[in-house]
Amino acid sequence: MDCDTCDCLAKYPKIVIDPNENLEKKFIRRGKWLYFFTFFFGPVSYAVKIILSGTLSVEEIWILYGVVSLVMLLATYNDLGCTQALNYFLPKAAAVWDWSRFRAYLAVAFGAQIVTSVLIGAILFFSRNALAIGYFHDARAADVIAVFCLFFLGVNIFQIATTVFEATQNTFLQKWAEFVRLASMLAFVVVLWFSGASTISAYAPAWIFGLGMGIAVSLVPLYRSYWRAYLAHVPTAITRRELGQFVRYALWVVLTANVTMILAQVDMQIVLLLLGTREAGYYSNYLSLINIPFIFSVPAIHFLFPVIAHMDDETARKKIRILKGAFTRAFVVFGLLSGGFLFAFSEPMAVLFFGEAYRASGVILAYSSLLIVFNLLLQLNFQILGATDRMKIRMIILIVGLVVNIGASLALIEGLGTSGVSLGVAIAWVVMYGLSEYVLKKEASELRILFIIKNIVALIVIVAAWRYITPMLPDDRILLLVILGGLGFSSILVYALANFSDTRNIIRTLRRARRSDSS
Repeated sequence: MDCDTCDCLAKYPKIVIDPNENLEKKFIRRGKWLYFFTFFFGPVSYAVKIILSGTLSVEEIWILYGVVSLVMLLATYNDLGCTQALNYFLPKAAAVWDWSRFRAYLAVAFGAQIVTSVLIGAILFFSRNALAIGYFHDARAADVIAVFCLFFLGVNIFQIATTVFEATQNTFLQKWAEFVRLASMLAFVVVLWFSGASTISAYAPAWIFGLGMGIAVSLVPLYRSYWRAYLAHVPTAITRRELGQFVRYALWVVLTANVTMILAQVDMQIVLLLLGTREAGYYSNYLSLINIPFIFSVPAIHFLFPVIAHMDDETARKKIRILKGAFTRAFVVFGLLSGGFLFAFSEPMAVLFFGEAYRASGVILAYSSLLIVFNLLLQLNFQILGATDRMKIRMIILIVGLVVNIGASLALIEGLGTSGVSLGVAIAWVVMYGLSEYVLKKEASELRILFIIKNIVALIVIVAAWRYITPMLPDDRILLLVILGGLGFSSILVYALANFSDTRNIIRTLRRARRSDSS
């Protein structure tokens, strides 16, 4: 590293990647912002859903979130795999101080996404009436679709900015931009709620307003801390080989994303086509409940991707094995605890978040929540596969999971209804996790039998106690929130004691990182 590089590192220490930074210190110092903002993301996101569920009918909830789901599906083609490709290649360029290549990757991704966003937005706008009647079976969906056409024009700018922040491990800027987007959306919804304009056409612009505010707070640090400091004075330079590698990786991401989006949407489509819009509304809110644990796990999983992506030395596999082992132990504990909590209090949770009218969403939740630990571990393995350029293998696993998902859901829906679909999805989680673990056997670190047994025993004892308490819970939603919060916190303490050695190691790591920061 030359003198100019050292000077720039001193001037902008939080922007660039230090390849020699200790892994423990990296996760403590940079990861703290992931969870600082995560504690706000959950309440903000669910406050939006709670307000909407209290003012819109079940069918209207389906229309609004059905359009959101459709837009996310189309965003797969708008992205062209460039976001994850940037997350894979930008850390490598930044780690070796190659800002010309860094700038070239951004130019390729942004140019490709602008073309596709304009094209998809135009197609969606001019076909909105046909989609409203033919797919959503409600003419009101046309106005919602028209609003979301603007999404494609702004999402590229926001994604480029947050991907640069994420790829260079600047977790504060990344999560700050996402927080502003969510908080702005909530503010928009609250204003409409108080004004009495409670229609799906009025609520739809909240997503666009939040995106606009997120873009606004992203562009300033993107210009000051990246463009002006590193990119403005270097040429856009990339070799044909490097461009080919970028395009090839992005292509596999697109193919994988197609399967992923189909896998994510097929259960909702099965419910909609076979059981109707009311059941689809219940299922939509079930998805919000089952995703609660991922509010806390996803930030760490996503941060893991760029950390692994820039590892090119001989010790990379050993480091990955250490990281995978630590995260696996943490996710086993967290997955069992959160899954058991959602299982024991499935119906009270649905009532707490969405009201008595959505108790059926809690019934659906009980069928898949205990298997959520496999989904958490699957996401961890998928990040490692993506960060080590094994996208083809990941896509094959997803295809197998899609087949299992469809088959199991169709087999179970006749006897269990919507709950059978959620159980079918959970069975697919188990199968895909098993396949991914087999592929990563060289990076695997064995879990101790005692560790598994004591956590399963703790789960059985705690869930039995929770199920005994459930009939005694009050109907008042505020009091219910307080009681469930207290039960959740006390259960965390029980699990911390059951895993005393791991808890002690975490505390020691935090203390070492704190001492290194102060020295």
